[in-house]
Amino acid sequence: MNVRTGLATALVLAASAAQAAPPCDHIAAFARQLPPKAWTAGDKALFPALIFDEFRSTIGDAKKISPLEASLAARGDVKAALNDDGGQWTVFVDRLAGTNLYALSSFQGTLRCQSTVFLEAPPGAEPRIVDRPPGDSGGEGEDCWTTVAGFARAFGQPIWVVHDIIQGSTTKASFVITPKAAGGWGAICSIDLTFKADYSLIERQCGDAAICKAGAKVANDVNLAYRRVRESDNKDEVFTFGQPAPAGMVDRVRALQDDNVTPDFPNFGPAKAEMRSFSGGAPIFFPIHVGGRWYVGVVGQEGVGWREDENTLFGVYAQRGETLEPLAGFVIARSLAGLVKAEVDRPDSPN
Repeated sequence: MNVRTGLATALVLAASAAQAAPPCDHIAAFARQLPPKAWTAGDKALFPALIFDEFRSTIGDAKKISPLEASLAARGDVKAALNDDGGQWTVFVDRLAGTNLYALSSFQGTLRCQSTVFLEAPPGAEPRIVDRPPGDSGGEGEDCWTTVAGFARAFGQPIWVVHDIIQGSTTKASFVITPKAAGGWGAICSIDLTFKADYSLIERQCGDAAICKAGAKVANDVNLAYRRVRESDNKDEVFTFGQPAPAGMVDRVRALQDDNVTPDFPNFGPAKAEMRSFSGGAPIFFPIHVGGRWYVGVVGQEGVGWREDENTLFGVYAQRGETLEPLAGFVIARSLAGLVKAEVDRPDSPN
């Protein structure tokens, strides 16, 4: 089945059930029918079953903002509800199509935490702040980084959805949906998507050619061992890789881990300009036997500080006294390889 055929089939099958099924059921049915390649598009794979509105900025999209929306964004009670009395954050506006309901949001701090306030603004009446949808996670800065909230349409039905952004590093994504109903909101439902992933070695940094060649052969196995620990529900699971190391080597590596210092990722040659780095999320130190000798291996997520990228970084180092000398570095990229399961829950009733 090619992607076009798969999408068409999925839409027909899911749409046929859309009239009777709650939003989450038919969105999940649509997702289950998608061919694996469709998920390379991330959230857009769910189009047209789930169509997300686009927030409009009162600064960057001023021409798309109506006078009414501009006045709502400038209100003092809106600024206060967004914890922005000083007016330092850009306000983003969205209107639920066909209604007088507006969502005004700001994205604050380095984590881009979203705060949202809802207003009813009927023609000829004073706008007023109203309760948020019951399926909203709180709206006061609780949706951060790769979790966002906004209006959308599920097979044409207007909804408010809080969801994880689907991207190359995603293993799980949740969608909490509250459909708009006459006079209020409908029953909350949620979808939990679980994905499988593919990995590929996309870059190597070679300071020592022999170590680089040997390390490349095991780079993906190191990554898989790391992923098993990182994604395990057992928080006590310990990273292990390769043959048992001599006691002295184990002690030296344990001391490096206990020092809680993040080493520089090995960067050599023309690609040095990119200067990849381990994130601040405590990379794992471990003994590794390559090229007939023992070295220090380090594996972790790529990123800057707390900001994590989707790639795994794996470096091989020689310990020279108190210094780690980089010998080789490897970048393993992750890509979505399809959906494992889509689970639906309906935890609440209408308000």
